[in-house]
Parts: sequence; C-alpha cells; structure tokens
Amino acid sequence: RTPFRDLGDLLFCDKRFLPTLTSFYDVSNALWFAVTFGVSQSAAESLGEHVLVVTRRSMDHVSSLGYNGKPQHCSPRMACRILNSFTALAVRNKSLQSKEANSSWFRVQAQLYEMFELLGEQLLSTQLD
Repeated sequence: RTPFRDLGDLLFCDKRFLPTLTSFYDVSNALWFAVTFGVSQSAAESLGEHVLVVTRRSMDHVSSLGYNGKPQHCSPRMACRILNSFTALAVRNKSLQSKEANSSWFRVQAQLYEMFELLGEQLLSTQLD
C-alpha cells in the first residue's frame, strides 16, 4: 500500500468528491490515477459507476455541460483513453481479486461493457487521426 493508493481509495469512495468530476477530461485523469496507483476494487467500482453517470449524461444530451459551462463532447481520443484506462483497471483488479470480491468484479465488468456500448460508437463512427 502506498499513500497515493490510500488517497485514491478515499477519494473515489467519497460520494462528495466524485460529483466534482464533471468532464470527460476529469474522469479520464481520475481513471489514469486509479490505474497508475492501483486503487482497491471498491474504489474502482465506485469510480466506474461515476464514469458511467458522466458518460450517460453526455450521450443523452441531458445537462451535459463541461466545467466551462459549454456542452461537452467526447472526442474519439478521449473515448479511447477512458476505455483503455478502465479496461486496464478491470484487468488489474481481476488478477488481484479474492473470492469474496467476485461480485464486485462482476459489477466492474458490467460497467466496462456499458462503457464500450456508450463510447464505442464514438470510436467507430469517427475516423481516427
């Protein structure tokens, strides 16, 4: 355990902190931090659920305003970064999981599947540079 992992666990399980991550940029940076410092399964699950909230809100065009008050757009590059980071987090946590964490891992897998459903179209419908 490192201080950064402990910090990530605290922040990503804090229901007051997560709503401050309102843009794709914010959530992609949080996912990078989670992967880099190896947060716990519960923190990964909590962060994954928040990423889905931000993604659903944006894809549904319901109040999808970014930090600057302008409508949020998820570029193919950002979609790729989010999917890559959350996939790495899910795979990493799968290799470390205990039998007790099995149901939590299945929730993370379901979150990953939904992220691919929501963001995959963004990647497939746009030519990558």
